[in-house]
Amino acid sequence: MQTNTFHLPISKLRSLHPIFKNLSRPGATLILGKVCEILFIKRFQIIYNEGDEDSHENLYIPLYGKVRLQSKAKGILIEELGLGQILGEEALCDSKFSKRKETCFALSDSALLCIEKKVWIRAREGILDIALKKHFGKSNTEKYEGYIKDINYLDDLFRRSYMQKKKIYQLAKSPTDGKQSK
Repeated sequence: MQTNTFHLPISKLRSLHPIFKNLSRPGATLILGKVCEILFIKRFQIIYNEGDEDSHENLYIPLYGKVRLQSKAKGILIEELGLGQILGEEALCDSKFSKRKETCFALSDSALLCIEKKVWIRAREGILDIALKKHFGKSNTEKYEGYIKDINYLDDLFRRSYMQKKKIYQLAKSPTDGKQSK
């Protein structure tokens, strides 16, 4: 995937984006500045393909533009996503994730916030380390309280989005309720 990276002030992103407006200023600076990368995607550019394996263990959050998720194997349009929504969350939330269940491509020129699984895991481990230091009194960790809340807030959003997507797949697998009669 050919992408261009560009810079956007964290304060602007935090104030304008529905997901990030709830982050604290220090948490937004740490999370958005250290954990995320912003990618520019051209119209019709593929972000990931159905069947892609571990090399695509990223979660994406649209900053602008629209993307489409569709399953060629199941022959279904899963959904179209834009600002305030999350895609690719199974890479972070599903411990058994091995490959993508759908293809994702841009419907328009788009900017996506990309979070790599290994970077997110390090961020999660970092809050555990901070909590342990606080519990044992080894460090002044009060300044990290917002960061801990922000990581937990985002992690909860990612998991809820994953559960919603999982329900969509379960519905697609179940037989139709409307039976044709002769």
